[in-house]
Amino acid sequence: MMIQIAYERALIAIRRGKQVMVFVHARSDTVRTARALLELARKEGTAEELLPKYDEIPTFQLKVKEVG
Repeated sequence: MMIQIAYERALIAIRRGKQVMVFVHARSDTVRTARALLELARKEGTAEELLPKYDEIPTFQLKVKEVG
């Protein structure tokens, strides 16, 4: 139920042009929550809306190279 609520609230904020950060109770739940949100978005056909818009981040490719 909480995943559904987080998904709906996140989607509303993103559609308004806002950024979203989801907090979880335990560090071990972070990846599980992110995967559940993405899975729900894929089922709803909204996954593209939740994924970062890399073309809007001018230095993204440079940062990827730094990390890699």
